[in-house]
Amino acid sequence: MSIFSKWFGTQEKQEHTMVAFATGTMCHLSETPDEAFSSLSMGDGVAITPDRPSIVAPVDGEITMIFPTKHAFGMVTDEGIELLVHMGIDTVNLKGKGYKYFKEVNTKVKAGEKIVDMDLDVIKKSGCDPIVMMIVVNQNGHAIAYEAKGSVKKGKSVIAKYEIQGTMD
Repeated sequence: MSIFSKWFGTQEKQEHTMVAFATGTMCHLSETPDEAFSSLSMGDGVAITPDRPSIVAPVDGEITMIFPTKHAFGMVTDEGIELLVHMGIDTVNLKGKGYKYFKEVNTKVKAGEKIVDMDLDVIKKSGCDPIVMMIVVNQNGHAIAYEAKGSVKKGKSVIAKYEIQGTMD
């Protein structure tokens, strides 16, 4: 901390990142083939068409819910940003078939930690699109800048950045 920030109570910014929650091809949420998500009515975000089954945590945080049909889970970051990770289009109809969870509700996770495996063959053979969407349902006052487009690697590629403002006392 600089002497000026101590004297004048200026704010120090801390940059945080979100990482790819799957390996595959990423696009902005507005480009997804499901109007419920592409309209951004639930929130902004990104989507990844996975080419591998593992879905990992995009941020450090806590799993707050797993849908009974296992096709989606919710998370909250330490900064209060709420995320919904929705795996596939029309996969609610599979009633849990094709999903294997490795974490439970109220579990703390680190960015890149495996949460669930999707059986891509089961999902595709059922006529569903396996695209995985991350929707920021509550930014909690943080501006989030989405970065990556194209090929991404789970737990490695930075897909978004946001800043936390903290006052220096």
